[in-house]
Amino acid sequence: MSAFLCMAVIMIHITATPVTSLIKGSIQHIAMFALNRGLTFAVPGFIFLSGFKLYSKYGQQKMSLAEFLRGRLLKIVVPYLISVAVYFVCMYALGWARFAKIPEYIFLGTLQAHFYYIVIAVQLYLLFPIIKWLFDRLPVLVLIVSLASTLWLNQFFWFTYSDRFFATYLFYFVLGMLLARYKLYERSKLFCILSLV
Repeated sequence: MSAFLCMAVIMIHITATPVTSLIKGSIQHIAMFALNRGLTFAVPGFIFLSGFKLYSKYGQQKMSLAEFLRGRLLKIVVPYLISVAVYFVCMYALGWARFAKIPEYIFLGTLQAHFYYIVIAVQLYLLFPIIKWLFDRLPVLVLIVSLASTLWLNQFFWFTYSDRFFATYLFYFVLGMLLARYKLYERSKLFCILSLV
């Protein structure tokens, strides 16, 4: 599933330039636009997998908060900061980045388009212990609230950088947790087929 989603993300980036550079309305533009938009499930898919994997690992056991946060720091935050630093040095040398914007580059992921995903993931990882605690006690309510927040933020409420706000994707994360908790993937032919792709 991860490999399939990685390929979808790569195709989104490959088709982004043709979408913006081809003549609008041409057959080539329509084909590239359709492919690009048709693959936008990749980000919610990765967030779904994050919820699934985290709950599969920590759902049935008592988790050490310090150990969990240390693991996320070493596996996610440190590589992210190194990547931002490398990109910053290269982009600064080209005159495309400024020192004054470093906090924005780090906390909003604005240095390069793909960094926004890490900002979302870190928020969800930081909140996972709280979400898990609530989900263990009130799974249906948490699922309904997450669905409502995701629908509301995607359909009716927009603000600058709302695409980097965890609640915009919360339903996908909780849905992954739900699948892991009730082992629904064992009954789902679709999930099995996608995991083999």
